[in-house]
Amino acid sequence: MAHTPSPSPDNHTTTPTTKTSSTSIASLIGTATLIAVLLGLGVWIIEQFVLGADGATAVRHGASAAGAVLLIAAIIGVVRSLQAGRK
Repeated sequence: MAHTPSPSPDNHTTTPTTKTSSTSIASLIGTATLIAVLLGLGVWIIEQFVLGADGATAVRHGASAAGAVLLIAAIIGVVRSLQAGRK
């Protein structure tokens, strides 16, 4: 006769609040990365091909714009994780 496990309250899985906030932070960083890449490419294309700047300068400015977005997202992520740690 096969053994069938009996349902017990200990088998229920719950998601702690830190898991939810870490998922939220990961989503924030992922979205910010996508925005940073698109912004960096946009700045590079506009500056080089529309404004006529040389390639190195256009790439540098695109990378600076992307870096600013990632820096802001990292700061927000750290603040949110510190707030989640206090709860």
